[in-house]
Amino acid sequence: MAAQVTEFVGGGGGVALGVAVHHTAADGRGIWRFFEMWAAAAAGVEVDRVPAGSTPLHDRRLVRFHGDKELARLFLRQIAPNLPTVTDPALDARRRLSRRTFTFAAPAVQRLKQRLAFAANIGTAPSTFAALAVHGWVSIARASGFADDAPVFAAFLADCRAYMSPPAPDAYAGNCVALCMASLSGSELAGPDGPARALVAVREAVAEAKRDPLRDLARWRTKFAVILAGSPWFPSYGVDFGFGRPARVELASMNHDGEVVLVAGREAGSVQASVSIAAGKMQAFRDVFMAE
Repeated sequence: MAAQVTEFVGGGGGVALGVAVHHTAADGRGIWRFFEMWAAAAAGVEVDRVPAGSTPLHDRRLVRFHGDKELARLFLRQIAPNLPTVTDPALDARRRLSRRTFTFAAPAVQRLKQRLAFAANIGTAPSTFAALAVHGWVSIARASGFADDAPVFAAFLADCRAYMSPPAPDAYAGNCVALCMASLSGSELAGPDGPARALVAVREAVAEAKRDPLRDLARWRTKFAVILAGSPWFPSYGVDFGFGRPARVELASMNHDGEVVLVAGREAGSVQASVSIAAGKMQAFRDVFMAE
């Protein structure tokens, strides 16, 4: 982990706190739990989100499974195939991307969930994450002009602590997520029932991850058209180091054309969605993503 504190110019006070954490060290849940405890220690208060007597656990043996070493080698070969030389092949691609952050107020989130539940003809509204994931997937596919029968893959991470065998403790602060994958053709996503189909696909991907988090290890290298990250429950604006809640939070590490990162918004019930997409697609994406 690396942290950098930068004081704003002009004498008006305030600082910008930048933090980088590698995903091999901790997943989103572990990172935000760390932020909460760090802030609480700085402010001299207790963290009510962590059960009394529960301290973060970092023992990686808690999530061992058959084939774990081979999976680590697979990802290492993919990310750094020329070790000991390390390059960043995504650097040039990042320079061609456009990035923008959108906020959905609580009423807008509820309307989206109700609209999807009605379209998919399901009795209960989808979760906030599922609703925003579906909306982001469909919006990116349509803005990208995917309208043929080629598959459009969407990928997102699911906390699998409770679904490992044996289950990992709730206090485990390392990386314990499984990759969920959903796929529909561009023509399906572009059609009038695209959101309903996408919701069914996302729900099935989540259910499959709960049944067997490590079933599709071999497919974890698939090239995805859409990447959905974060969670609307990550308390991005609830971390107070003793001088007030943040005025603005941004997730900076977005390197993919077609990436959406979700965190809780500043106002109660709102969701903040940061989007990375090819510059020429951003306006089309915004028109679909923010349409009521």
